[in-house]
Amino acid sequence: MRKTFVEVASSVLEENRQSSLFLGDIGVFGFRNALSSYPDRVFNIGILEQSMISMAAGFSSEGVIPTVHTIAPFIVERAYEQIKVDFGYQSLPGNLVSVGASFDYAALGCTHHCPADVNLISNIPGSRIYIPGHPDEFASMYRAEWNNGFLNYFRLSESKNREPFQLQFGAAKKIQDGSDAIVIAVGPILDELLEIAPHLDIEVHYVNSFDSEHEIKIDVRNDSKTVILIEPYYSGQLLQSTVGTFASKGYSIHQIGVPKKFIRKYGSYRQQLEYLKLDSESLKHRITEIINNESN
Repeated sequence: MRKTFVEVASSVLEENRQSSLFLGDIGVFGFRNALSSYPDRVFNIGILEQSMISMAAGFSSEGVIPTVHTIAPFIVERAYEQIKVDFGYQSLPGNLVSVGASFDYAALGCTHHCPADVNLISNIPGSRIYIPGHPDEFASMYRAEWNNGFLNYFRLSESKNREPFQLQFGAAKKIQDGSDAIVIAVGPILDELLEIAPHLDIEVHYVNSFDSEHEIKIDVRNDSKTVILIEPYYSGQLLQSTVGTFASKGYSIHQIGVPKKFIRKYGSYRQQLEYLKLDSESLKHRITEIINNESN
């Protein structure tokens, strides 16, 4: 997805003089041509994330829409106060593009993990969250939304689904019919679910964008009254965005996500996925257990 980000963002910079880019010492080589071509709009600020956010907000206040890019914990957690005050409180538009969350940098340890990013950004009024599951999804999202008047958070991942899906903002797409449960997956975790979905009688939906102020648009044709939400970060935001649809109508809602604990193990992304029981076989066991418990 990072390669696609460089291509699409570079194109936007070339086509729109009201666009700007701020890098936190990440992606500098990829954007080397943009840095030399647009020195008044493209900057490598270095490891100064708080200052970078404030500088970007200044550009936004003058009508030059910024995109800010670095690793997820450094842009979201380290600079959260600046995002909240300089963008949120001032109602300024802009784009935050992270890479690495939740634990893509599995070999680097907890300092480079960020499963809390989605819930943090969702607490800033006027923000929108985009979690593409495929590079093509990101490309269409970014082109359509970079200048939409909101504070946008694009969460890039090192993992991707095999197939892209084009969705409207805040809408779910049904992937499979089934009768035992409704299962909704977010972003790049979808493929883990699709590996085992044909062996389960479940209705599968896919989501890759939402905000905290509106319900996700979803067309449910299942009478099981069991809903399972699968999120590749700390659970919670999807529940907030669907509670009006399901809880008020008597559905039983179950959440599967990154557990709220520090991940002290090192290794590959796949190893972390298995450790956290978010791989396909673990999901099959957890979904089956939920369905069996609901039917008893």
